[in-house]
Amino acid sequence: MSPTVTIQLARTRSEFESAFRLLQRSRETMGLERHEGDKLWLLKQHALPSTNTVVALQAGKVVGAVCLFGESPLRLPIETRFDLASFRKNLEGRIAEVSLPAIDPDFAASQDLLLALYHFAVCFGTSYCHYDGLVTEATTAWSDEFAGVLGFEKIFEPNDGRQPLFLQAREADDFRERISQKNICEYHFPEKKFFLVAHQSMSPDVLNYFFNVRTKLFSTLERLDLRVLKNVYDYGEYAKALPQGEVVVAGKKSPRHPRFPMNCEGFLVNEKGQQVHVQVIDVGRGGLKIRTVEPLDKHTNYVLTLFVGVNKKTELIASAVWCDDASEMAGLELRSSDENWAQLIEYLERDFLRVA
Repeated sequence: MSPTVTIQLARTRSEFESAFRLLQRSRETMGLERHEGDKLWLLKQHALPSTNTVVALQAGKVVGAVCLFGESPLRLPIETRFDLASFRKNLEGRIAEVSLPAIDPDFAASQDLLLALYHFAVCFGTSYCHYDGLVTEATTAWSDEFAGVLGFEKIFEPNDGRQPLFLQAREADDFRERISQKNICEYHFPEKKFFLVAHQSMSPDVLNYFFNVRTKLFSTLERLDLRVLKNVYDYGEYAKALPQGEVVVAGKKSPRHPRFPMNCEGFLVNEKGQQVHVQVIDVGRGGLKIRTVEPLDKHTNYVLTLFVGVNKKTELIASAVWCDDASEMAGLELRSSDENWAQLIEYLERDFLRVA
């Protein structure tokens, strides 16, 4: 492959549009989508900052693309076709979904480019975002090739000609090592300061173009889906791209401050003085959402120690305001914090939604 090929996160409107068009055509070729003219492969999950589109650029042209979908309240796209509940029960940690790749049919070294795209997605997902595993799907005809070349394992029997596959983070190390030995392109990764699971790529104008102008996807969202987006974007310039008006959901309290997805770990001290492992799902100025196997008591204060970055530890006191034992998640309201927490929140509110 020519060393002039660069792989990075899509940033501009033209890069996103070329990638979404290429992905749509690739899925049509595989029989996963119907041919509908000049359509883009655009899902509601693409609007989230926890979704990133990886593009391969040669002389400014998008010659390859793949999408990485992080976990969110909107669920992973693959979960609209497969029930991963039993699979998740046997998995510790969080997963992300890697879409099927798309390669420009005129690009000669297509297999090398496919491996390079997956190399970026695997590195970004497991090293940058700290996901514990990646899921993808392939047609049954391609599933053996995905397993052999990329190291994915079959999760369970296929459905409707589609096969769900899984790659654990520890197995991803072997894949990264094999691909990194090939000098096939240049990789441009974004800067990382904290243990975030997202990197905002779409500017407000780009978000508005794809979801309100190029398509009308925002106008078709259900109330719960719109609330998820408003929790992220209903602040500053991004708010203008969302349908106007408050979205009221029974039993759900609107956050006073923007929420940011994270993937970091730590522990809380329960009423017995025992340390209980927690995983942070998202944070905001006034609180955070965590996953913990031990049920929490509402309106009870807990002392938490969280590792939010390399050599960055924060200590908090927070009160549980809601708990969902089924998902092992809880929402906590902040009572007391320290300087490292203040630095994290300042960085998130200042830089997180600013496209580099």
